[in-house]
Amino acid sequence: MNRIIGKVGPVHKIVLLLLVLTLMGCEETDVVAIRVKMEDHSRGTIIVNSIAVPDQAGPVEAAASGADWQQRANLVCAAGSFKSIADLKIHGISFAGGTTTENAGFVQVRILTGPEALWPGVMVSGTPEQIEDAAKVVDPAGNLKLGSTLEIEITLPGNVVAQGTKPQIGKLKSSTDNLDRDQEPDRAKAKNRIARLVLPLDFAREHEGGVVWHVIWEKGD
Repeated sequence: MNRIIGKVGPVHKIVLLLLVLTLMGCEETDVVAIRVKMEDHSRGTIIVNSIAVPDQAGPVEAAASGADWQQRANLVCAAGSFKSIADLKIHGISFAGGTTTENAGFVQVRILTGPEALWPGVMVSGTPEQIEDAAKVVDPAGNLKLGSTLEIEITLPGNVVAQGTKPQIGKLKSSTDNLDRDQEPDRAKAKNRIARLVLPLDFAREHEGGVVWHVIWEKGD
């Protein structure tokens, strides 16, 4: 999906080229996101959505004429798989998991925060002004979450029975929060296996000490 969105005012010309490189399974609930799907207590797949402001012109700019390109922003989605969640790390965000009983387990996410944390600059590469301009041009209504939060979503082998963060920060979304009771049983069961953490990036950059997110799951009947 490639989109060119431009806005030209009478005094200041603001033109944004947004190149969206999309892989299968890329979602935009929150633009900046890490989505992990566990196949069992250790193996799984991962999709990462990040934002970057490139220095070099893209292919659309090279092929276009008549516009003074001033800003660029790339939304890049990358997908992969892992054999052990304990090996999964993204510049200060590390994962762990295991079983507590035969039919239950946990996933733990440790997030380094503060000036030493490098992952905010990896997930959102650009100055606050560049990201703010991109958000205004792409979505004038202000509904699009562009570079203000990180959403981590984990789909588990069983139902989410408990989750929490230390310290208590960010927004936890249980998969049953918006569950439609009239949904088909299979669809409702699938939604009950999803846990989400929404972490403000401003907090992540300023708060020292880190955040630990713990999710406990259990297989149902």
